[in-house]
Amino acid sequence: FRLDAIEQLRRLKLRPGRLPFILIAGSLDQAHELLDNGQPLEKLLEPQPVPTTWLVQASSSAPAWLTHDGRIALRISADPHTRALCDRLGQPLVSTSANRHGQPPARNRIQLQKIFGRQIDFILGGNHPASGQASRLRRLCDNAVLRH
Repeated sequence: FRLDAIEQLRRLKLRPGRLPFILIAGSLDQAHELLDNGQPLEKLLEPQPVPTTWLVQASSSAPAWLTHDGRIALRISADPHTRALCDRLGQPLVSTSANRHGQPPARNRIQLQKIFGRQIDFILGGNHPASGQASRLRRLCDNAVLRH
């Protein structure tokens, strides 16, 4: 929830100013205050065949820089490292691909270090290969798939 950290991330990735970020959480409770309570949120907890990010109506208390068209992009992560970090912090984290804007994402720690060098403070996890695939994007209000 630190706008200065978001701006630093935008500069690091050379990301245009108004592109929204995805939030990742270890549980729905961590993002509850950011979401409009008038919508059924159970679908976010249903097992999905692939990692799925949901566009969910934001609450009025959600920061404007975190929303796009009144919605928040949220994924409840199945990754144990991510869940543990979010659980320890007690809140969701901003998520983004490991690349400069418009470039292919890094597929491992070595590629990530080549792209960003010492500009990154810490890399979570080991040197396991990343899929390089973006999560599926669905809109909660009508279940529409916006990105496969």
